[in-house]
Amino acid sequence: MTTFKNLLNTLTPARLYALLVMTLPLYASATWYDPIVNFAREFQTALIIIGGVMAIGSLVYVGMCWIIARMAGTSETTAMDYVKQIAVIGTVGGAIAAATWAYQIWGGKIS
Repeated sequence: MTTFKNLLNTLTPARLYALLVMTLPLYASATWYDPIVNFAREFQTALIIIGGVMAIGSLVYVGMCWIIARMAGTSETTAMDYVKQIAVIGTVGGAIAAATWAYQIWGGKIS
């Protein structure tokens, strides 16, 4: 019973007002943050698209450099450079996939 008395003593008018506002149906439905959630989902999609375009672009760039180096007869860019670029993209993608997987295991939700 003393904890209830302590709770009542700590309820200042501002805290009581905040508690009442949070329990009103208008604010309790929590629709006010739907635009924020939608923006976050769209931002996530945009980051995935931009990252994919950058990955493909870097592979095309290294491939073109390799073709030019072969045509010129130099060894500035080799097939190993192309394989290294694929390994870098795979490592970054794998790290992102592992982080997403771990986040879902510990209770997160990826939408």
